[in-house]
Amino acid sequence: KPDTDTCQTCPAGLTCTGTASYQARVAESTWVADGGVLRLDACPLGYVKLNASDAGQECAVCAAGTECTTADCTQCSACAAGSYKTSESAEACVLCPVNTYNPSTGSSSFADCRTCGQGAVTDGAGSTTSDSCKCSATTYHVAAGGVASCRACPVGATCNDQSCALAKAGFDCAASGRRASTIVGTWSRNATNEYVLDSCPAGYSKVTTLEGSATFNHDAQRCLQC
Repeated sequence: KPDTDTCQTCPAGLTCTGTASYQARVAESTWVADGGVLRLDACPLGYVKLNASDAGQECAVCAAGTECTTADCTQCSACAAGSYKTSESAEACVLCPVNTYNPSTGSSSFADCRTCGQGAVTDGAGSTTSDSCKCSATTYHVAAGGVASCRACPVGATCNDQSCALAKAGFDCAASGRRASTIVGTWSRNATNEYVLDSCPAGYSKVTTLEGSATFNHDAQRCLQC
């Protein structure tokens, strides 16, 4: 009231006129009078409620890589793994698209969504690890240096139905419910996470090159019966 109330600093979230009237800077934010002071009551979804001081009260947007997705949000949260947000806004973080993955939280760039690599696909958007990238039945999964890809199956690890035993538990080629039928030889991952044929049992020779060549060839690996 004129000559009665004490003048108060206008909160950051309001446009004040020097009278009892005011305009909220953020639509749908609500304010209540507390004696002679205006208090920020609630912010619309997507905004963070700042009220550490009377003058600093406002509904603010979250920075890139962060979001507010709950009612009465008082602190922006980092984007979850599998998502990103490129700019300061009231929008929520966006899921990385299919056939990509993002293991990091707080991502502010689409570039953080890593592609699965050759031949690999995901079941949907928002994948968080390279393990989400799956390969076709004729290949096996390779993850090295943060990059996932699908590798062609060596001939000696290919089952009769052309599926890759290296992608199966126990390297088992048998159909479900049938007696186990594992591939010949001992196989292990090398430094680049690809499978290599380490040794063959008695009665077999180890082949790791194409005919007529002395150069190692991943796809040619097999145990050849003598």
